[in-house]
Amino acid sequence: MKSIKELKNLISKIGSKQLFAVLATSNKNQPYTSLVAFALTEDLKKLVFITPRDTRKFQYLSENNRVSLMIDNSENQKVDISKAVGITITGKSRDSSGEERENLLNLFITKHPQMNEFAFSKGCSVVSVDINRYDVVERFQNVSVLEFSKNS
Repeated sequence: MKSIKELKNLISKIGSKQLFAVLATSNKNQPYTSLVAFALTEDLKKLVFITPRDTRKFQYLSENNRVSLMIDNSENQKVDISKAVGITITGKSRDSSGEERENLLNLFITKHPQMNEFAFSKGCSVVSVDINRYDVVERFQNVSVLEFSKNS
């Protein structure tokens, strides 16, 4: 079992290296997934992504803010069976505003400078996910959990 520090280091390493996550939302009990570019805050308590407000993804987030995201370090190689790490993130999303929006937008642009024009375009939401929990799976069966209490 990994220590909290080791777990945070692993999440941070994979989260900073990987550019994309699979976002899972739900509408009327029907799951829906989307590929999103993302960034994590240094304390690992928030994840940010950008989406236009006129998308199905944003509509579903507006109707049900409970989300799950998946990031991993797989390279689609046979060796992934022993080296792949999958991270499931659960939390609640919201359209950020004010100073928080500016800070999260800057964090996102630092990681994804090629998306600057898109991120600042009119009609885009800077979505903040307040993370409740990380489930980290190594070698397809070793599971570690990092959970944030509501007061932390």
